[in-house]
Amino acid sequence: MAIDAVAARSRGGQHERRFERSASRLRNGVERDEGVKMGRDCCVNQRIRGHRSSKRLGTQAIGSRHPEKSTMLSIIPRDTRFFDLLEEAGTIVRRAAEAYAQATEDGDHRTSHVAAIQRLERDGSDVAHRTFDRLDTTFITPFDREDIYNLIRLLYEVVNEINTAARRLESHRAAELTSWLHKQSEAFLKACYCVGAAVPLLRNLKRSNGLRSHLAQIRSLESEANDIYHAAMAELWRTTTDPIVAIKWKELYNLAERAIDRCEVVADTIEIIAMKNA
Repeated sequence: MAIDAVAARSRGGQHERRFERSASRLRNGVERDEGVKMGRDCCVNQRIRGHRSSKRLGTQAIGSRHPEKSTMLSIIPRDTRFFDLLEEAGTIVRRAAEAYAQATEDGDHRTSHVAAIQRLERDGSDVAHRTFDRLDTTFITPFDREDIYNLIRLLYEVVNEINTAARRLESHRAAELTSWLHKQSEAFLKACYCVGAAVPLLRNLKRSNGLRSHLAQIRSLESEANDIYHAAMAELWRTTTDPIVAIKWKELYNLAERAIDRCEVVADTIEIIAMKNA
């Protein structure tokens, strides 16, 4: 019994010492974090004071501390070729949407319209890869590299979705298209026109140039197309008795909806770029 009591007290003492060591480490960590935070706050305040004083002197703080860096940034221009590549990709999006609309309207020449979309898809892929190569070799870009990469990739994905929808439209050989697919095509074409109009406005984000109105219109068209999609699917399941026909039309509606959704993602990415660089 006495031995058990001694052992229990010993274990209790070990737990207490272990707890005290943990508490001590925690206190030291908090004090260290507070010291780091105070040091950071001090540095930030010093930078703010230095920036304000340098503005009064008519110079920027970075220029006074690192004149060679300021000189370098003023000598090396930003590569504006990226704007040309983005506008080229936006034009391809618009032309592919026009070809898809023609494929839905002109069943007699649908094969030639689908072939045109396939060529545009290859052109879009080429523009995207040229942009990636240029990002690898460019020192200063007009805006963040990641934003350029995301935007050019999304523009290509819109064309790729159009190509997939067009090829499936041809392979299903639907003699007469539904009014719902025509409505989807019209909404998609309008959204792609807005994309094509919004991309060139990235050249000058310092002034109000109508960019946000184009982005708002893209989102409105996507919402409209979403309503069209759900109405089309409801009618399809209500009226179609042949499961093969139902599967075909479901796929066509889904592909058109995916393409329109991509336009909204493009609009969101453009808006992020505008907020960062306005």
